[in-house]
Amino acid sequence: MTPMLVLLLVLFFGAVALLFVQVFYLVWFWDLEQDRMNSIEFCSSYNKFVWPEMIAHWVLCVLLLFGMRWLLLLFNLPLAAFHVWRIRRNQHKMDATRVFYDVKRERRLTYTKMGFYMICFFSYLYSLIFYLVKHYLPVHMPRSMAI
Repeated sequence: MTPMLVLLLVLFFGAVALLFVQVFYLVWFWDLEQDRMNSIEFCSSYNKFVWPEMIAHWVLCVLLLFGMRWLLLLFNLPLAAFHVWRIRRNQHKMDATRVFYDVKRERRLTYTKMGFYMICFFSYLYSLIFYLVKHYLPVHMPRSMAI
């Protein structure tokens, strides 16, 4: 396995993990709105995953930088900068006393990030398949038999 293949696999599975985190956020928002979870329980669950999500996205950005995937890095930098902006303004964690005021905005943000990570997922999948076809397709196979 080449380093680029390992990089693309890590990017792909990282996008899958970030997508699952967003799905968990949406389930927790739904549970909070349906009164199946109180605000303190919601905030403790939500806040446990805020830093790991941000760190995972930053790690993916660093991997894109080292892998010289400039277009994908350029696509990912605005969300990484948004994460930094939220941390600097102390908006990255949910407060149990203000959770019902912020739930609509945070749910909209979660939907947006879910769409972003879906686009990342498909672009990483495309890059992975393109790399595999380009480097691992047998040379002796006629192009008419190729995928």
